[in-house]
Amino acid sequence: MKRSFILLRRYFFSTLVGILFFYGIFMAIYLGARLTGGNIKGTIVGEWIVGYLAWFYILSVLSMASEHIKEEATLGTLEQVYLNSRGLIRVLTVRTIADLCRNTLTDIIPLSFLLILSTSYVFSAKAILTALPIFILFLIGAYGLALILSGAVLVFKRIGTLVTLFQILFLGAAFAPLSKLPIRVGSIISALPVMGSFDILKKAMTSGTVEYNTFTILNPLMYLTIGIICFNLLEKVAKNHGLLSHY
Repeated sequence: MKRSFILLRRYFFSTLVGILFFYGIFMAIYLGARLTGGNIKGTIVGEWIVGYLAWFYILSVLSMASEHIKEEATLGTLEQVYLNSRGLIRVLTVRTIADLCRNTLTDIIPLSFLLILSTSYVFSAKAILTALPIFILFLIGAYGLALILSGAVLVFKRIGTLVTLFQILFLGAAFAPLSKLPIRVGSIISALPVMGSFDILKKAMTSGTVEYNTFTILNPLMYLTIGIICFNLLEKVAKNHGLLSHY
């Protein structure tokens, strides 16, 4: 955590440009939709803001977990991490949580204020508290996917294209409500990691109510379990083929 803030202070300009870049992406989509005659107002604006910020969190979770492994492998220190009795998954989990806390303070909160000031949409404190449990489940599901990608990094080293593919897929879900899709297509997409949580999270933040069901709770936990299993299997493959000692 301390190292992250040191790097932030040293590369503050890069962080500032990043916030403005993501702010520009949202405003381009928002203003473009309004200029083309789209009925973008009220709760739709709120859902877009929530979906976009949730997408930003997904970017952080997916990139940070895999980037930590890639960085250690590039520096040739990955094997030293394995000497830690806590295990690589625990190390990744702690680092990811620390980075999420840092990103929330340095990126998400400033970006949120910019989006709220630009759209004049305000979220209630009740809505934020109501959405908190589903947001935690949302992050759990995203981390399960991140573990799968991190395991793939151990074996295949470079998976940037695959990560980008997921980023584009989730960006679509950030703005397009799954409820408007055909029932069969929507059901299939909702079963994917975090996809089903998007609409629930957006509704909770804009209406202050949330309807929990078995699927809402089990889906993130299922993908976290799958992520741990896949990571351990891919980790074993990497060890058996001696892929940890070089990049």
